[in-house]
Amino acid sequence: MLPILFAAGTAVAAPFLTCDPYPASDEISGFSLQFDGGAWINILPHTLPDGKVTIMYDLAGLPVGAHVVKAKARNLWAESGESAPFAFTKSGTPKVPGVLRISP
Repeated sequence: MLPILFAAGTAVAAPFLTCDPYPASDEISGFSLQFDGGAWINILPHTLPDGKVTIMYDLAGLPVGAHVVKAKARNLWAESGESAPFAFTKSGTPKVPGVLRISP
């Protein structure tokens, strides 16, 4: 079984959820994520320049608020058990500055 470690507690706007499977393995062929007890979403692994395989998932479609995510890893032979739940909060889009005035 591959344990999966999540990294951040707060997500602002539409960042990526990233995590590193432990132990690292180049044999991972994919991941499944489950947000808030919903359906499992299959995603492909993201390979970093050093060859390390990670999860990188765009949170743009997730509503603002508190969420819980779990993950599973798979290879050619089997799928891991579920990771421990990871709770995080997605914040709203940062405010854009209003009118800018330059005074002499």
